[in-house]
Parts: sequence; structure tokens; C-alpha cells
Amino acid sequence: MSDVAAERKSDQIERERMTVYEFGSIGADSMLSSDAVITWEVTDPTLSAVRARRMLWLEEAADDLWQLLQLKRGWDTYGAVPLSGEVAKAVIRILRRLEEDGAPRPALVPTPSGGVQLEWFGNGVELQLEVQPPARPVKMFYRQDDTGVWWEGLVGDAPEPLEKLLGRVSKSR
Repeated sequence: MSDVAAERKSDQIERERMTVYEFGSIGADSMLSSDAVITWEVTDPTLSAVRARRMLWLEEAADDLWQLLQLKRGWDTYGAVPLSGEVAKAVIRILRRLEEDGAPRPALVPTPSGGVQLEWFGNGVELQLEVQPPARPVKMFYRQDDTGVWWEGLVGDAPEPLEKLLGRVSKSR
């Protein structure tokens, strides 16, 4: 590696470390950055294949979130507000917890009011978590086609635990 390339890499690493203070850590060895999620110890041979796949979905989701942070005012041509840093931090915390619990990866969808919806669809089930400024409380919507059951409200007030609902979406839990 040339001296110039080594210096650029060193500068990039320092920017990554500084950025973590703004956006928050998403794992023991990963950080959200302006370029993507940097995983510091990817080559650890003790990393199980399952853990590696889960880390990959977290990295991909964090990259999606970074793309949403790039949206400018009016991104929907109707005056939508850009995603707030406060919402991004809350979403990172939620994603990290979901990954730790082995949940399936959600789709991340921006809302016109500067928030993000985490969405899962599968097995006739629709599940959404909505994080809006000021990032609390988190709202939830759940619908199951075969029973016609649906519920909407705050996450902590749901009649069933989120883990159980996610299990219905993925049928693997």
C-alpha cells in the first residue's frame, strides 16, 4: 500500500471513530459511518456462520439507514422532512436489539415527517414499528390475514410480545 493510500485509510478510520459519537455504536465491533458499517474484526475464525449472517443483515440495514439520512427536505416532492439524527439513533438501537434477538431483518421506509418505519411482511402477517421525531414513543401496527386480527398502538402496550409477532412473520422462531 502506498503512503498516500495508507494515509487515506488512516484518515478514514479516524473519521469512522469520530462519527460513532454522532450516530452511536451498533455493536461491539461495528460502527455506523458515512460510508457504511465498518466491521473491525470480520476475519475472526470463531465467528459462527449464523452470527456472521446476522451481522451482515445489521450492516445492510445500517447502510439503508445511512441512505435515508441523505434524503433532503422535499424528498417525496411534497415537502417531506429529512430524517432526524435522533430518530436514526433510536432506529440503530432497535436494529441492534433485533439482531441480538435473532429477528428477521426489517425493511426501512422513510416517513414524510422525518421518521422511519421498520416493516416485516410474511406468512400473511404485516408488522410495522414506527419511529417518529422525537423518537419516543415507538408505535406498532400488526395485522394477521388468516385471523383478521389487527392491533395498533404503542409497542409496550401490545397484547403480545414483539418476539412472538416476529415469529409469526418468519415462522422460524
